Amino acid sequence: MLNRMALSSQSLSRRVKAYLRHRKLALFVPTLPGLERVTGAELADLGYQPATTRGGASILGDLSSVYRVNVGLRSGNRVLLRVGRFLAQNYPMLYNHARSIKWEVLLGNCPSVSVKASSSESRLRRSSHLESTVFDAILDHLLPLGLSPAFARTAPLTVMVRLVQDRCVLSLDTTGFHLHRRGYREVSTEAPLRETTAAAILLRAGAGDYDVVVDPFCGSGTLLVEAERIARKVPPGLHRPLAIEHSPLHSSGKLNQEIRMLLRDVRDSRQQLLGLDISYRAVETARLVCRRAGCRSVSIRAGDARAVDFNAIAHGVSRLIVSNLPYGRRVGSEASTRQLIRDFASLLALKARGWHYAILSASDMPLQHPALHTASTMSFRNGGIPVTAYFGEVV
Repeated sequence: MLNRMALSSQSLSRRVKAYLRHRKLALFVPTLPGLERVTGAELADLGYQPATTRGGASILGDLSSVYRVNVGLRSGNRVLLRVGRFLAQNYPMLYNHARSIKWEVLLGNCPSVSVKASSSESRLRRSSHLESTVFDAILDHLLPLGLSPAFARTAPLTVMVRLVQDRCVLSLDTTGFHLHRRGYREVSTEAPLRETTAAAILLRAGAGDYDVVVDPFCGSGTLLVEAERIARKVPPGLHRPLAIEHSPLHSSGKLNQEIRMLLRDVRDSRQQLLGLDISYRAVETARLVCRRAGCRSVSIRAGDARAVDFNAIAHGVSRLIVSNLPYGRRVGSEASTRQLIRDFASLLALKARGWHYAILSASDMPLQHPALHTASTMSFRNGGIPVTAYFGEVV
């Protein structure tokens, strides 16, 4: 007969301490394929030795690392705590391995748990069967301890199941809401750029080192907000809840300590940031977003990107043009967008000599002109559309 007496808080606390004392925590940060090197460089700046693979970067750390990465990382999607790795060629193998994991330490008395699965090149393919098998294993491990979470599609804690070539990796999502949700953008324009993607482009360009940053297609202002936060070293995850706060692993003391440490680096910036957009609605949206984000050095005004004299904006300083050009899908026609990009490239050649640029465009609408010296590119998919970020100088 199973002992269903609930695990006492003291006993659970002892188990958590033992769990953390005897192991390094393996953390995986998924990111958009194509942005892995940027995320890896960020993790290195946070003090880790990352290993990058397609779709993300891995580190070894401790509980403090979970908080440091969640609060301090700009380009990653979320932070997954690896809790199991094993061969799973059939459902009994999956169940037995999953049941052996110390779920009480990870989930405790959380009232509900979500399980999300994916499979590639494996014998076990059906996500629904994978999810139900792992949840059954979790429940059968926890029931003898008097713990019985319900299964829910949306829950405080989520267990991720990933099978590739019959190798299974189980992870606890420590983040919850996607890390691009910084909290400052409740409104946006028709084709917004995710904050994490914007930050990756800016980090790759070294945007924090420039005196002047201009976005002539600013939309809702995401690139400018992220640029200012990079320059001022404001942690992007300061004001957001984390899923791990629902886990017995959580330590509010360690979380607050990591926040205090990251805040020590915050500084004032004399950087000038200017956003332009031909749409008055976009201008008003960008101004609202900048106010909500607490931006101090961003100004937004109406203007046609095809008529900007960039060299009249600033002389003799380090200058960067950043933009997410229209793709011709959701806003405008394909033909008009191609002409717009050609006109803009010609304008840069005439009115922006000496400026550096970090410009994102649909891959089938490349930014090209003899005066644009592209030093490097970065390709990925944005909203399902293949795009390329161009980094270079107008010569």
